[in-house]
Amino acid sequence: MNALKQNLVALLVGVLLALALGLGRLTRPEVIVGWVDVLGAWDATLFWFMLGASGVFAPCHAWVRRRGAPLLACTLSLPARTHVDRPLVIGSTLFGVGWALGGVCPGPALTALGGGAPWE
Repeated sequence: MNALKQNLVALLVGVLLALALGLGRLTRPEVIVGWVDVLGAWDATLFWFMLGASGVFAPCHAWVRRRGAPLLACTLSLPARTHVDRPLVIGSTLFGVGWALGGVCPGPALTALGGGAPWE
């Protein structure tokens, strides 16, 4: 398919994600730390954000799988490995620990930095 169309769609999706992260206050480290602090001042904002994202992703993913091909590409590229293995668990754990210690995920961090937000 047309590379320009694919890039424009990727840009649009990135802008929509950045807006959603900003509106959901997920660019603020205290919101992420609040999610991790289950015994203190717990903040469910991240839960509701992920629930909403899953509600959009699941039907879209099912539709593309049934269709057999994405709209702007020739083939549907799916992961070859479908099981949980040691590298996946270790990588996920490192990501989660880094996220909890830093108080921010890479996506919201880029959104915050792109918006000129100072890092504290």
